[in-house]
Amino acid sequence: MRIVAVVLTIAATILIFAVSVLAQGSPARDDPFLPYADLLSSYQARLAIKDDEFICTFILMEAGTRCTLYPKDTLFSEIGVWLTFDVPKSVSFLVINNSLRLGDLALLWGMPEKLSSFYIHWPEQNGVTPRALVPTADRLNYFTPVQVVTFDF
Repeated sequence: MRIVAVVLTIAATILIFAVSVLAQGSPARDDPFLPYADLLSSYQARLAIKDDEFICTFILMEAGTRCTLYPKDTLFSEIGVWLTFDVPKSVSFLVINNSLRLGDLALLWGMPEKLSSFYIHWPEQNGVTPRALVPTADRLNYFTPVQVVTFDF
């Protein structure tokens, strides 16, 4: 009887451990935008541009300024902030080849709300609307690579 109790206790422990591991699933990818959280609000983006190593160019035909940062050791080859009359309007992250996919963004923000041409749009979150540019709008799935992620203010 004692052996049966020990075996049942061990089996129950293994079962509880297995269920907890399966419930967690695979670990989620870290938020690749977290290191750039200071750029994801209009006011903070203006301050960050002055403090970081951005290269800014005024574009007369667009009546605005584009400030660009070339980060190292990240998923992004370029980060651009578009300003109109010194007010940030959007921040774009140029994604290194196939390093970010629609499924990664769906895990971060949930299901997108609409598709327009090659852009996938998510609902506004804290005054910021994220959208992603994909190479093709045909046969979208979670493995579709993302080329650019833009946050509109």
